[in-house]
Parts: sequence; structure tokens; C-alpha cells
Amino acid sequence: MKEIKTVLLADDDIDLVETMKIVLEAEGFSTITAYDTAAAFTKLKTEKPDLMVLDVMFGPGGKTNGLELVSKIRQDAAVSGTLILMITSVNLKLPVFDSLPDMDGMPVPAETGRGKENAADELFTLDVPTYLPVDGFINKPAQPEELVAKVRALLEKKVSKWAGWKKK
Repeated sequence: MKEIKTVLLADDDIDLVETMKIVLEAEGFSTITAYDTAAAFTKLKTEKPDLMVLDVMFGPGGKTNGLELVSKIRQDAAVSGTLILMITSVNLKLPVFDSLPDMDGMPVPAETGRGKENAADELFTLDVPTYLPVDGFINKPAQPEELVAKVRALLEKKVSKWAGWKKK
């Protein structure tokens, strides 16, 4: 029998969380929800999900509390290996991302940041910058097929490469 993987959905947008929950549960995943960073961290430690989908702009006034939570997670030995898929409404296809010299140890593809006609074609063209200890990015609102594909791909890794990361 196939093991059911659990995904923690952490975002202050209740409608988006519920939508992602419906999509993931329809694909056989178990979900846990959190609507603030304190609850997300507590649930991460107590329920030990296999992967966390975390919003960047999380909290009142659009603060970047999601980034702060990532740092806290990576510095906590009990949960530092958690796979994190960061979700953001900040468009990752901005030209500034084309100018970064190196992203996640791989050269930036020439087409990165210019968009593609088919979302499936763009699934992994934008790698995660080495200075941000997350395992992947997805634009908000996430398209159902892309969300499921990225969650499945990350779960194959089992443990984040950022386990044990220390903020410098």
C-alpha cells in the first residue's frame, strides 16, 4: 500500500489554502493547514509533515514573515530537513531574476523570466537562488497541475538539501 504524504499549507489567504487543500487531497495527499507563522511552526514541529507550502508575504501588512519562518525552520534541528515549497504572488518572472549570475548552482537558462506559453513547460525553469534556503517556488495562485507536479517532485527528495543550514 502506498504511503500517504502530508503537506502543511501555510498561508494567511484562507481561500487559497482551501483551494490547495482540495486539489492536493483529490490527488491522495493528506493536508494540514495554518493561517499564521506561529501556528505553522507549531504544526510543523508537532505533526511532522513531509512538505510545507509556505507563503512569502505572510501576515498583516504583507510582511515577509514567510522568509523569517524559513530561517527559523532551517536553524531548528528537529525540522530543518523539511521540504519547503515557497508560494508567492510576487512574480518570479521579473527581469531581475535573469541577471542573477548563478541560481542554485546552475547557470540561469536564457529563457528564464520570459515566460512560456504552457505552464508545464516552465515547471522547473526557475531554480531557487542559493541564498534562500527553500526547495522550490510556485507562483500564486498556483495552477492545480503545477502545484501537484511540484509537490510530487519535491517529495522525491525526501529531505531538504538545506537541513542543518545556519543563517550567517
